[in-house]
Amino acid sequence: MRNELLKEECHREYRKKQFQQQWLSDEKYKLWLREVKSEPTKCKCIACNVEIMCGKSEIEKHANKNNIKISEIKLAAFLAEHNVALHTIDHLTPLLKEIFHDSKICKGVNLHRTKVTSVIKNIIAPVEIYETVEIIKNNPFSVLVDEMVWVHTKLLELVSVNAINCSAKSIYGHFKECLLKKNIPLNNIVGVACDGAAVMVGIHNSFMTCMVEDSPKVIKMQCICHSSALVASKACLNLPRTVEQLIRSISSYVSGSAKRYAQLVEIQDFFDNQRKTILKLAETR
Repeated sequence: MRNELLKEECHREYRKKQFQQQWLSDEKYKLWLREVKSEPTKCKCIACNVEIMCGKSEIEKHANKNNIKISEIKLAAFLAEHNVALHTIDHLTPLLKEIFHDSKICKGVNLHRTKVTSVIKNIIAPVEIYETVEIIKNNPFSVLVDEMVWVHTKLLELVSVNAINCSAKSIYGHFKECLLKKNIPLNNIVGVACDGAAVMVGIHNSFMTCMVEDSPKVIKMQCICHSSALVASKACLNLPRTVEQLIRSISSYVSGSAKRYAQLVEIQDFFDNQRKTILKLAETR
């Protein structure tokens, strides 16, 4: 009788546990644990790029093995968040090992500039993009649209537009495609900030006219810096030439000598004024 019970216990089916959403808010797991949509009984460690069975004991066991990787991810996230030069990690890692010489985790950390770049690019950036997309899917947001001639980036998903066709429809088409690819509704956009170029804010066939067709309540926030610079430039044409020469000469006179700059600082301190740098007169685009 006992043997029969043992056989039944051996053949008893193991109940698989489902993924719990509260794990994503747990401080120990939220940095590396993700849900597997296709298999609710599995979860994924993005640090190791492996799938593990759902269950607190299995996740905890995997977490204990990956304390070193989590530490490396946190170090990389710190550098990215505070805009610290990545080559600093070549000197920071040996320093941490020397300070925390009794820590097993610190001894196992092996992080240099190449690896930290890869961690930021392949682990942290996708997670940040995913979380940002999830937020703006269900909340109103504003966008800043600007153009640049030369695009060179590894971390930002900038939209590249063919220079041969830079029409408003082409720019808006790429912009719209980028949002719809991530299932972000256009109606969530409440404001658009852009420059004052005709292709962006013109009355006819501009980026904003295309935007209003899909999101009628969107608010335009046009930058007036370039227009103000043009107005000021035209107004200065009526001033004597000597005024512009004086402004340029003051900047060149002070910035061209460390001694004269020190004298300027001394004068500002004497009158209890905030230290200010004399700006050079420069033309805008």
